[in-house]
Amino acid sequence: FPFYQSSDELQISLSLAMLGFYKQAFMSLRSALELGRLSVYYNINDNGYKVVQDWLRSKDNWEANTPKATKIWEMLQQNDNIKNFDQKFNIKQQFDDLSFLNNYVHSKGYRYSNLLGIRSKPNHQTFEEAAFIQWLETYEKIVIHGITLHMLKYPLASVEFDWDSKVGINHPFGILREFEIKTIKKFLPPGYLDEIQTIASNDKAVQSFCEELRNSPDITEEEVENQLIENAKLTIEVGSSFIDWEESQLKLMKRYSDEGKEKALNRINIIKKWAIDNNMMERGLKIRKSKEPF
Repeated sequence: FPFYQSSDELQISLSLAMLGFYKQAFMSLRSALELGRLSVYYNINDNGYKVVQDWLRSKDNWEANTPKATKIWEMLQQNDNIKNFDQKFNIKQQFDDLSFLNNYVHSKGYRYSNLLGIRSKPNHQTFEEAAFIQWLETYEKIVIHGITLHMLKYPLASVEFDWDSKVGINHPFGILREFEIKTIKKFLPPGYLDEIQTIASNDKAVQSFCEELRNSPDITEEEVENQLIENAKLTIEVGSSFIDWEESQLKLMKRYSDEGKEKALNRINIIKKWAIDNNMMERGLKIRKSKEPF
């Protein structure tokens, strides 16, 4: 949850910056930074699904409060990969340098107000080059910071391998496609990815997993098709309706080959029958019956 919320906050921050709401864009960046750290913090001992529950459910108790930055860093240091990487590249300095984002949340004077970059405030939003460049540079630092922490916690993410041929579309968390790794390498600081890949090559669990996967049979087309169907059902269950899902699929089909269109139409028919049987056809968001969202 924190991982995906962090991604959402980055998108929201971009939208706000493009509209000229710079202070609010920085506030969303701060949330993205914090949520990205929490994603690793709660999973530092691989039991995040348990320890995150009070926070996830927004319980009204001390344990459910979002931990302070100092506590988060102390917890992250319990991971040997992060600790050793920090000794070599000083990522703690990144951690500290981004603390200025707190000033936007707490409105620390003129510099961190809605007058950011503006000498005389008009009655409409304006493009402010200096403010936008500062936002963009901060955005990049947060993305690098988040990627680094996650790849250190999950060094499997640095392994270049054709995962699709073995697991289809259901990639385990932490796995990246080869083109994604190449993209990341372009903007990570020099030496970062090489060091993380060295960590992965010396990680017995990572190497054991990769070896087992290499020796496993390739996934079949039928198995991949079943994955697509099950994922579509899940999308409909937690989303709006079959009708909305079908609309999006029909738009995507315009790019498919004739064979791809035939497979997609067959998939739609299978899922439509399931949707009718399970009352998932109607348009409009479903309201969960349970009192709590999780």
